[in-house]
Amino acid sequence: MQRLVFRLHAASTRPTSTRFSFPSLRHQALLTSLRVPKHFSTDSRPSTTPTKRENIYTLPNLLTLSRIAACPVLGWSIINGEFHLATSLLVYAGLTDFADGWLARHYKTQTVLGTILDPAADKALVTTLAITLTMKGMLPLPLTVIILGRDVLLSLSAFYIRYTSLAPPVSSFAPAPGKSRDS
Repeated sequence: MQRLVFRLHAASTRPTSTRFSFPSLRHQALLTSLRVPKHFSTDSRPSTTPTKRENIYTLPNLLTLSRIAACPVLGWSIINGEFHLATSLLVYAGLTDFADGWLARHYKTQTVLGTILDPAADKALVTTLAITLTMKGMLPLPLTVIILGRDVLLSLSAFYIRYTSLAPPVSSFAPAPGKSRDS
């Protein structure tokens, strides 16, 4: 593992093509965040590099999870004609969507989990609303197909953008730069 870190560092100092090069800050963060487990290390000294971890137990994430948990109740209330409850849940969802974003920005509690959960909660609410209103006959099926198709395309494009923006995975089985597998 230490050799791998050395290879990564050596590769970052060598000139490379711009097509496959790492952004310098992200690459440096990758190098500093790598911590060799004790059982892999040949050095008897303990590692002094702490692993960066996020606190996912924040109020904004809790509010987002409550919006996701409200989806089945919203669906049930629409199917059973409890429109006052459904409207109250939608108002609650809107207020908590605003509140979790504001709290995360204001108190600097933004997390990677929150950036995934928040859009997922919004998509779950819209999907629940569209499907249950269509089941009640209050929303035409072609409009529901358009709404759900749009959400699916947005989700797929978000996954694609996130995938292409991540650094390539590091493997200990890959050959060293400039060497072939046969040598």
